[in-house]
Amino acid sequence: MSQASPSSHPVPCSSEPATPVQVEPPKWKACFLRIMCVVFCLSVTAGRAPADSPTVSPPGRDFPYPADAQIVVAIKGIQAIQDHFHEFAQAAFPKQATQWRDQLGKGLASSLLKDRNMRAIKPEARIYFVIHDFGEEFDDLRWSLLLPTQSYKDFCTSFLTPTEQRTRTKEGPGIEAVRTTGLMPEETPVFLADIGEYVAICSELEVARNYGGKYIRGSTQALGPKLTEVFLKADLAVYINAERLVQRYADELRALKGLLDFALQHVEQEIPRLDPAERELIKKMIPALFQALEDSQALVLGLEFGAKGVQLNMHVRFGENTPSSRVLAREKGLPWSEWGQLPAGMPIYFALSTGGELGRLFAQLTQNFRAADDDLPGQRLVKMHQEDIEAAGLQMLRGSWSMPLRGLTIARYRDPDKALRAYVKLHKALEAGAHAHGQQLKTRPGIREAAEQHRGFTFTEIRLHFDWEKLLEDIDADQQETARDILRRMVPERTTMWVGVVEKDKQKELVELWANNWDDARQLLDRFLDGKETLATRPEFALMREQLASSGSGNLFDLRAMTPLVLYFMELMKLDNNQLPSFKKDQLLRVGPPAYTALVYHCQEEVFSLQFYCTPEAIAIVSQFLEPLLKSID
Repeated sequence: MSQASPSSHPVPCSSEPATPVQVEPPKWKACFLRIMCVVFCLSVTAGRAPADSPTVSPPGRDFPYPADAQIVVAIKGIQAIQDHFHEFAQAAFPKQATQWRDQLGKGLASSLLKDRNMRAIKPEARIYFVIHDFGEEFDDLRWSLLLPTQSYKDFCTSFLTPTEQRTRTKEGPGIEAVRTTGLMPEETPVFLADIGEYVAICSELEVARNYGGKYIRGSTQALGPKLTEVFLKADLAVYINAERLVQRYADELRALKGLLDFALQHVEQEIPRLDPAERELIKKMIPALFQALEDSQALVLGLEFGAKGVQLNMHVRFGENTPSSRVLAREKGLPWSEWGQLPAGMPIYFALSTGGELGRLFAQLTQNFRAADDDLPGQRLVKMHQEDIEAAGLQMLRGSWSMPLRGLTIARYRDPDKALRAYVKLHKALEAGAHAHGQQLKTRPGIREAAEQHRGFTFTEIRLHFDWEKLLEDIDADQQETARDILRRMVPERTTMWVGVVEKDKQKELVELWANNWDDARQLLDRFLDGKETLATRPEFALMREQLASSGSGNLFDLRAMTPLVLYFMELMKLDNNQLPSFKKDQLLRVGPPAYTALVYHCQEEVFSLQFYCTPEAIAIVSQFLEPLLKSID
């Protein structure tokens, strides 16, 4: 990359443009990190705006960055992000919030923003960092930083340091160059373009000249309504011009696809432990991902934080009437009322609509059944019974789990009785060495049909004995007994499930119950059938629903209830890495209201949306695990 360099002496504005000279480009990765630090500093240290200053651009308004930009990072108005960050810190870390704010302000003001006056920066307007091109081999980053200013003159005489002001040179109409050490340890040239309400700080003269001329601006029309809403609402937003990137790097993508196609042809040899169903699933997923990439037009990531927690939204818009948009059109999310029927107080929840191809693909990932490698008759039976289950027409899958293994799964089929018959036969087809529910079996399942009756419904009992020796064979012999004891606290070697068809609100569904005994399993079923002590009765669940879309498929976690499970995993990891810290159970936040974290997706027209939401209570619990881990890394 070649860059024009300002001359060693300032040139008056009326002078002719300086003659560019060749300079070595900065190392763009370090430069990029430095730029993002500067942007963050501007967001948390600049002055406050009047209380009625707008923080959201009106719909339909153009943005200051070029429409053909590949990636745009936008930070909300300085005042808004300051307020939201402090609200978030007070909610999640009330004891440290004020101290952190003061320390952060002092530290940044004495380093990256030293000798800079912030009066020229508009605190109510967005800041943009724009990547125009990554270069042929992703090593020639062309970028610009757009700062909202009161005026270009005020920016140059206040925001620029005295040293930078002395290096100003005119490079063309409305374009100047300065040398700065704000991006790299060594002095680096950047180029300034006056674009009215913004000043563009550019990596190259060519980029600055583009801003100085007439260029097509990015707009809300290019994003579409859904992506625009997220982009404008977020405290930190990232817009990826997927259509432009796919066009720009079409050759590289074709080469990568060819490489993966070759790998898929040899997947059986490369990953020998995969069963045929898993191999076929991989062969379907890779082409589908490339198809989605080719069909995508835009992607927006939006991060919001405040008193209600942290939320990350990802929205991908696909081209109209493309293969990917046609797949999305068949996807239906689950309303939260379906989630609300699950028993409260469990650490792990899941819900999945399987009416479309995407839902069915995710449901396949839960089908962890396969016969032993040397059991050819069993393999044929397993395949036949799985096909019968699929033919029963799964429409919806939801459930909740706790440890030691306890929980229920509710599956809605078009023909639940057919699904039940095939499901029981599937377990009957398994012998020792087969895999069921993701684990290898030590003995064939013990099955008692019509073993229990409750409220007019009949349940089949299925007893499973997992092969812990096989699971622990890679662990050192002197640690196997300790590992076995930890595993028993999560999933016993011997466990029992009951499966049957029940009817609630004139809807028949297949129910699978896991518990230590039938009385415990029956109590879980009663809570579901009676609608008592369910998620819907918890106010924390209602508050969480307000932050997310009206429907969705995915997972919900109560991190407070998951604390024992996390501790068990940490004990297992510590067997392999003794440097990991130990946690004192009495110091962890294990008592209190639910601390929910949700990861859900939903589809609407041509837009696929993925939402992650974490309450302040959940963040506080995560911080208790992260703090000792980070100290151990240091």
